[in-house]
Amino acid sequence: MDHCAGMCVCLSVHPSILPTGASLHPPPSLLPFPWAGSSHLAGLKCIFGEILPVFLTREPAAGAGQGGCRVCLHLPWVPAPRSPPHLPGVSPARHFALWSGSVPSLTPKCVSIFICPGDGPGCCCFCRFEKAYTHTLYYLAQVYQHLDMIEKAAQYCHTTLKRQLEYCGYYPVEWARNAATLSQYYLSKECFMEARHCLAAASVIFSQAGQVPSAEDYQQDLPERKAEIARCWIKYCLNLLQSHAFSFQDNIGELDPDRQLELKAQRKKEEDEKEKGRKKAVLFGTSDISDSVLAMEEKVSSVYPLDFQEAREVFLVGQNYVQEAKEFFQVDGYVTDHIEIVQDHSALFKVLAFFEEDYERRCKMHKRRIDMLEPIYTDLNPQYYLLVRRQLQCELADTYYEMMDLKVAIGNRLEKLDSHTVKKINSLAQFAIKYYELFLDSLRNPDKVFPEKLEEDVLRPAMVAKFHIARLYGKLITSDSKKQLENMQTSLEYYTFLVDYCEKYPDAVPAIETELELSKEMVNLLPASMERLRAKVSSFV
Repeated sequence: MDHCAGMCVCLSVHPSILPTGASLHPPPSLLPFPWAGSSHLAGLKCIFGEILPVFLTREPAAGAGQGGCRVCLHLPWVPAPRSPPHLPGVSPARHFALWSGSVPSLTPKCVSIFICPGDGPGCCCFCRFEKAYTHTLYYLAQVYQHLDMIEKAAQYCHTTLKRQLEYCGYYPVEWARNAATLSQYYLSKECFMEARHCLAAASVIFSQAGQVPSAEDYQQDLPERKAEIARCWIKYCLNLLQSHAFSFQDNIGELDPDRQLELKAQRKKEEDEKEKGRKKAVLFGTSDISDSVLAMEEKVSSVYPLDFQEAREVFLVGQNYVQEAKEFFQVDGYVTDHIEIVQDHSALFKVLAFFEEDYERRCKMHKRRIDMLEPIYTDLNPQYYLLVRRQLQCELADTYYEMMDLKVAIGNRLEKLDSHTVKKINSLAQFAIKYYELFLDSLRNPDKVFPEKLEEDVLRPAMVAKFHIARLYGKLITSDSKKQLENMQTSLEYYTFLVDYCEKYPDAVPAIETELELSKEMVNLLPASMERLRAKVSSFV
């Protein structure tokens, strides 16, 4: 390349701080960084210097001419992990492999780029340099990930995706998948504006898949990729609805109107300030793409809802994506995926019901959950889907339990309970008991014996099931005093189980402190109530 003259500027990383097994092209000399003629090289030095000692080498370069230079980036070998890196809230299968090829085995290499006077954005040399800079950000993301600096890794992934759009260095389907995956990281940090932006960009870029010529192998998998992005949207809507639901509950778990108004004023102020500072740093794409992304973003909010109408708008977006995801992930062939989508749909109804003030309408929302979960549960083979069945048993039991509580609250508003309400309360209580008992029975050994000590992963679910069964037997309404005594005795036995278990295994107490406290109270109160009822029954004999 004799048309370029000057010197060879090489960026190298000191080998002592590389990951085990990494290697590096040895620099011939270590000198201070002397050249500020390229803002990109200065940027490379700066970003590498945040985590790694950086040295720049200067070598004589053969050639003739005036004013040109040869820029060499000596890139370290970053060993590809045998299993994909993991981010909290992000599927391992959708990790940081954000660029085509994913570099399965990167050997030590020097990327040489020749930049001559007058080179600009339209020059192929300039484009090669920009591409090398983008790859450097990719390598930095890997380094940060290996150092467990996940936030930094996500930042560099985001920047890389942004630069791929700016310099048209991407395949639409792959880029969309990676942007959607990155959104799940932002969800884990409750950065909803960033998560929405990633998802909106993913949807816009994915729409190019059939229009832009591509060497991707994903073309035959377009329906599946589309469904995967839809599932990420479902998670976004669900997390947004759930994020602050508990922050404006009163002491009995209902919506607190005063707290609601207070949070509305606070939210407006916070979000205005956040958007000013954050949006400039995270926008993807050129003006054309940005306009499409903005239009996509406007379909769903990025601020947590504080009333039913706001929650309903987010819910409807999530529900549309549920239908889109289910078109591909059907129960015949994708059992686990289909069930997870249905469970997310149920969770959307559950959190929407929290915002509904009318008890009857709330009951109907929970009934929708029952109608979608029970058929799936019934069709599952317990031999192959034991854990999934346990999840569904607990969710069905909890849903019936909530409906029973709502019907009791409705009945308390009446002057006198009518027979229909009584029958409905008892029916819901019995269904809840049925599913809690099914869950507890699934924990028994082949000899049908309940474990003396519960495993940590089922401790709280099992104890809560026992507690709720005890409470449900106390809620059953009957005019038969003997039957009422039987229900009270059964209730006492379940409360006693909790108290005795925690006395025997004190390490279980932190998992069920509230339930244990209430159980102790009931163990003390119930015997006296039962004696009064027995005395009353005896007086009529």
